[in-house]
Amino acid sequence: MTNTIISNAQYRVLEDAANFPDSTVEKFMDHLPAGAKQSMLAALIKKCCITQGENGHFITQTGLLAIGREVINQVVEKTKTEPKQTSKQVTILTMLRQGTTIKALMETTSWQRHSVYGCMANLKKKQELSILSEKNKDGERVYRIAEQC
Repeated sequence: MTNTIISNAQYRVLEDAANFPDSTVEKFMDHLPAGAKQSMLAALIKKCCITQGENGHFITQTGLLAIGREVINQVVEKTKTEPKQTSKQVTILTMLRQGTTIKALMETTSWQRHSVYGCMANLKKKQELSILSEKNKDGERVYRIAEQC
């Protein structure tokens, strides 16, 4: 442990933040009133337990030590050089542009049939896409995004 003295409430917030280092500390303060959040943030910053990032506050190595966690060359805040993960919705859009079956979408996303249909309905409604379906020579239904004029 370190000589950093923290309260029980601060310990709980830092413990949650240590379990999910990619999440902001604010996420674990939802149960606190607004004034208490600001006071806790100020206290944790003063003790060097958290640091300000682009999207919020993140736990530091000092914060990890304050709750008794070992620091193993851990990068707390994501660097800008890390590639972004492709969302399943983007994957579905890409596959729909090429033409695909429900079975292929289910295998790619690991979703159940109703979830794939729900995502396609969401794309139709929110992004105002027109999705066509037609049967191929094997009798399978192929879905694709209609070309916009």
